[in-house]
Amino acid sequence: MKVIGDTATIYNYEVSVFGEDLCASDSRKPVSVQVNPYFDTDLIKVEGKDSICAGESTSLTVTADEVVNPVFHWYLTPDTDEPVNPEYIVSDAKSSTLTTGSLLNDTTFYVTVEGENYCEDKTNKKAVKITVHPLPKWDENALPDIIACAGGIGTQCDSGSPADSVGIIFQGNINGNPGIHADAYLC
Repeated sequence: MKVIGDTATIYNYEVSVFGEDLCASDSRKPVSVQVNPYFDTDLIKVEGKDSICAGESTSLTVTADEVVNPVFHWYLTPDTDEPVNPEYIVSDAKSSTLTTGSLLNDTTFYVTVEGENYCEDKTNKKAVKITVHPLPKWDENALPDIIACAGGIGTQCDSGSPADSVGIIFQGNINGNPGIHADAYLC
């Protein structure tokens, strides 16, 4: 049956049955068809850590308050129906929570929702970007020797400004004193 009308509402029809070797009946049965609107994916709320370091994983949870019994759909691209798969993610593609595996680069997933009172709008998927920060690349052999004096620890940068350097935090046991904490800079 094709529903004539594109407005989200309830349409009432009368249905009768007929066909080959069947006579049409004069009695018809009323049928109501509920046409639901598409959900505006901008209203999907995202919670969780969307900024991680390379090699880490994260979990994001989405909600859509207005949707009755929501079912979420996660996709790899905005313009296809390709759902997320276990190679990229560790949770169910229809779950409200997306748990990634280890990510090395910025990754964007796309989510939609449907429920009893809304239809899924596959043409308007919400982008959920996870920013992946690279790990520092440095040669451990290039670290300077640390000389600690009573009351302090550190190195001086040639530029004279720690703002042009990479901060290193030292914690631990220095000269038998546990719990010493000091900042130093690698230029």
